Amino acid sequence: MRLVIILLLVSTSAFSKEYKLEIFCQDLNTVIQKIHIHSINIANIKTTRTVSGGHYKRRVIKSCSKGHCVTIEDPSSPLLIYEPTHPDARENGYVAFPSFSLEEEQNKLQKAQSVYQMIFRAHSLDPKEILVGSKYDNCFNKYSFVREQFDYKSYLGR
Repeated sequence: MRLVIILLLVSTSAFSKEYKLEIFCQDLNTVIQKIHIHSINIANIKTTRTVSGGHYKRRVIKSCSKGHCVTIEDPSSPLLIYEPTHPDARENGYVAFPSFSLEEEQNKLQKAQSVYQMIFRAHSLDPKEILVGSKYDNCFNKYSFVREQFDYKSYLGR
């Protein structure tokens, strides 16, 4: 009877560690995606010409589930500013700029960065494990944003 209880406790503990690692990977992938989207939006606040044509349209995270986020383009109308000498000015002299608040986007980025730091405080990351261990391999394989941020073994050719 004691052996069964001990085995149950050991297997529950192992499951709990794997579950915590999976939640860590999901949370980390989600917050990295949010940081990425807000950074792109901030970088393109004045973009009037894109490869697909027209002004930059802010990316918005529609939903996140199990570490993966779905993004869409914000359907808001552009901000029209009269600048007749601008290379992207329309015939009437107005230029279409993205119409979102830089301050709001910066606040969202700052919040995402704070959450990123909290995730790391809650889960102690062992640098040796990232470089030579296998603990995070499943996380890297499953979550592309985490892989791009932390898969140093691939970067080093290991």
